[in-house]
Amino acid sequence: MAVGNPKLKDSIELEEKSAYITRTSEAGMMLVDYKTNEVFEANETASIIVRLCDGKHTVDEIVDEIYANYDAQRSVIEKDVNQILKKMSEMKIIEM
Repeated sequence: MAVGNPKLKDSIELEEKSAYITRTSEAGMMLVDYKTNEVFEANETASIIVRLCDGKHTVDEIVDEIYANYDAQRSVIEKDVNQILKKMSEMKIIEM
């Protein structure tokens, strides 16, 4: 399980930075790495997780926020949040 306060890397904003660009729609968002052309597609729920990766929210607080807004078991949400954070970490989108 991930721990700590995940934070988007300083080179990433929810608009555009030197390394990434983000496009947002009603269905979610897409982050594109300029250098590798690697794409991280985030549905509505994952988009909330991305926005909460501000270095202020803990992983538990992110799980709590999703749990408060969606009809799912907390254990399922916790697993999903950790999978998304792991993928974002592997893509070097967040620092843990």
